[in-house]
Amino acid sequence: MLPFKLHDVMGTAENEWKLRHTLGGASRLGKSCTAALILGKHDEEKQKEAYFIGKHMYLSYRAAKDLNIFRSDVLPASGKFSLISAPLLFHLEEDPSLFEEIRKGSETIENINFAKVHEAVRNGPGMDKTKELLSKNSLIALTLVHKFPKSESQHAIENLILALGD
Repeated sequence: MLPFKLHDVMGTAENEWKLRHTLGGASRLGKSCTAALILGKHDEEKQKEAYFIGKHMYLSYRAAKDLNIFRSDVLPASGKFSLISAPLLFHLEEDPSLFEEIRKGSETIENINFAKVHEAVRNGPGMDKTKELLSKNSLIALTLVHKFPKSESQHAIENLILALGD
């Protein structure tokens, strides 16, 4: 297997986020969906579509989870959150001045004022871009689900995807 070509990924918030989460979970869900179709003796084209349904469902889930961190003005119970969340990465693309606060964590994460970062991101452009990211991945998954014959399973998967956007 050839390594990923990072020249198209590095420096772009969406591409970096997508690659990280594809490697971190989306690929596993996609392969699980593929396995289900292999067991059901579906053709390779349907297996490939199932992979991408799972992948984009996971990316939708991840975007929704990232958004929820910043929807409230209250920090998570731990007082911390992922510094690679989509809203933060998109915010940094538009406002790199927030890097100054994040760099304070180079020795210890305790040096970062998470409340300051949270407030900036919560009120910044990263929220809308993450909503777009969620919508884009949900739409891809839904489009692929609709290529399958109508069934209870198809309807259940469609409902799962739609629930992520709520």
